[in-house]
Amino acid sequence: MAFRTEKELVKRAMASQYIKTLLISCYNGHYYRELWGFAGVPDLVLPYIDPSENGKREFVIIAFEMKLSDWRQALFQACGYKTFAHKSYVLMDHVHVAPPANKDNLVRFKRTNVGLLSINDEGMVVPHYEPEYSKPYSEWFEKAFMDMVFRVEGNKIPLISFHHRQFFELAIR
Repeated sequence: MAFRTEKELVKRAMASQYIKTLLISCYNGHYYRELWGFAGVPDLVLPYIDPSENGKREFVIIAFEMKLSDWRQALFQACGYKTFAHKSYVLMDHVHVAPPANKDNLVRFKRTNVGLLSINDEGMVVPHYEPEYSKPYSEWFEKAFMDMVFRVEGNKIPLISFHHRQFFELAIR
């Protein structure tokens, strides 16, 4: 059975074991829903802490665009999130994932390095393509996002200049 609304799909995704597992490793449990000001409005953004091989903890920003059926629009939006994110995914209703998951269209996800996931009514997430880690297209937007994460925590770690911070704060109002 298909989800009736995107809101239902997002609610089921947030309750899924896949997302819950990622949330455990999020920076101080923070995640962002419908985050404005970052090359579109991603449905979910996770500042994920990935332990590296040398024992250092590295931040990986993961963005999700969730759609019922319009995979082309979702892919377009998810590509934009690569401006600030290290990984970007499209998460779709399992009933409508066949067209993007066929081999002719899956090439588009591989070429753009955007992941494709589907979710069923029971909340099981199925990966169809897992993207590689990559540096965001914009170092400035990556730093702006990280500055926002640290500002939420109350840290006074200046990651971007005052001029850039003013511009960013205007952009997200």
